Amino acid sequence: MLYYKGLLPNYIGQLTSEEINCIIEEHLKTCSNCSKERDEMLERIEMETISQNQNFKKYLGKTKIMY
Repeated sequence: MLYYKGLLPNYIGQLTSEEINCIIEEHLKTCSNCSKERDEMLERIEMETISQNQNFKKYLGKTKIMY
């Protein structure tokens, strides 16, 4: 389990090979702890992305007003 948890950030970032992806995906089917960890990582990434997009939209709105 610890081995797979260490690979999760690279797996989520699509930095692992197809072979490793298959191994991780098989493991995630049976390990609720790693599945939960993956889901939490994905949720954090999603929240960060939403926040960054909102800040960028505000920036664009201010820039548009300035010009």
